[in-house]
Amino acid sequence: MGNCTRLNEKQNQALKFMQAGMNVHLYGEAGTGKSFVLKEFIKSLSCDEIQKTIIAAPTGIAAINVGGATLHRIFHIPITLLTPNQSVKVAPAVKAAKRIIIDEYSMMRFDVFDYVARSIFTAEEKKKKKIQLIVVGDALQLPPVIRNDDNEVLKRVWSKTISNFGSGFPFVHPFWEKFQFVNCHLTEVVRQRTDFEYIQNENLARVGNTSCLQWFMQNTNHKIDVDALHLCPTNQLALAINNEKCEKFKNKIPFCAVINGKINESDKPTDDLIELASGMRVMAVINEQGGFNYQNGSLGTVVSVDAQSKYAIVKFDNGQTCKVYPYKWEICNYEVSEDNMSVKKVVIGTFEQIPLKIAYAITIHKSQGQTYDKVTIHPNCFAAGQLYVALSRCKTRSGIYIDGILKPHFLMTAIDAVQFYNELE
Repeated sequence: MGNCTRLNEKQNQALKFMQAGMNVHLYGEAGTGKSFVLKEFIKSLSCDEIQKTIIAAPTGIAAINVGGATLHRIFHIPITLLTPNQSVKVAPAVKAAKRIIIDEYSMMRFDVFDYVARSIFTAEEKKKKKIQLIVVGDALQLPPVIRNDDNEVLKRVWSKTISNFGSGFPFVHPFWEKFQFVNCHLTEVVRQRTDFEYIQNENLARVGNTSCLQWFMQNTNHKIDVDALHLCPTNQLALAINNEKCEKFKNKIPFCAVINGKINESDKPTDDLIELASGMRVMAVINEQGGFNYQNGSLGTVVSVDAQSKYAIVKFDNGQTCKVYPYKWEICNYEVSEDNMSVKKVVIGTFEQIPLKIAYAITIHKSQGQTYDKVTIHPNCFAAGQLYVALSRCKTRSGIYIDGILKPHFLMTAIDAVQFYNELE
């Protein structure tokens, strides 16, 4: 059993539903501990149960973060827009699985969910046993990606199955109801546990209520911190800020990634080439073993770089100074065991690089799931959930500086997600 004493009441309830073998839909605001509950559940599984469990996510980085593999790899999903009558070839690992966990489920477009669901139904039919499905995430943070040209094609192909797919979430699909999920809504924000005004206004931002904008303008820091991480709505702006800041550094030491096996661009947790110099701002992209010196998302400043031994000494903002060495990430997939009775996670490639990013700026999208001490937010957002994610990344309101005016049209939300969650309540 997991360590239930560390969980609040709703987290503990969700864990018990998972442990009882029920299909669970775990959702909630930023900072309510969804990932924590999921980790507690996985820790509670015996070795035998782990060998019957598939852990998945829609993207490569999300899959690495949850210790699993991508949906496309596991289910052998074609890299195209999918049709309602798409032929499904059930992967052997799916047939052998007892449970499937999907983290960041809201990024799974409805046509991908169709393929996943039909794979599960077919596997259940063949082995005459149910497969437990656990989905975790928040549709008000991360909607699926649908390009404009894809939107028209999907409308034409799927119009008879789904009259209006809205933002493209998996729950618009009729198959969602077939799983009969137990809906577990986490509501207690633990990231900013004591600042109830911050929590209240953060939740207003989550559902697109613009009345929170004036509060954020008045109650966040009015003075920019030069060491704060810039959260940018676009890759272009983040790249421009990083390039401008790094230009002044001379004698930069290059760290080149060592790549083996089947690695996609989306699998890479940091850059192929990272050039470091004393004084540069960086962010850790892994949890240090033991977690004493730094965690994923910790910001710091490079003290020195050892070109021969290939490490950097970083003074993190928490006051800890330590050596950071290259780290090897394993990119995984699942295979079925020889007796077809269990699944095993197999390494299909590795990516070795110093686990740092240049951290003057990152995109809001890449900040999702992380917590920072101080940020500068560029508020001209253009996508649903984007501004809410930016406003909810910081531990305290005093750590936020907003570079501009929070205009109402910057706060976009997925109306279909709001309606869906309201119906669940």
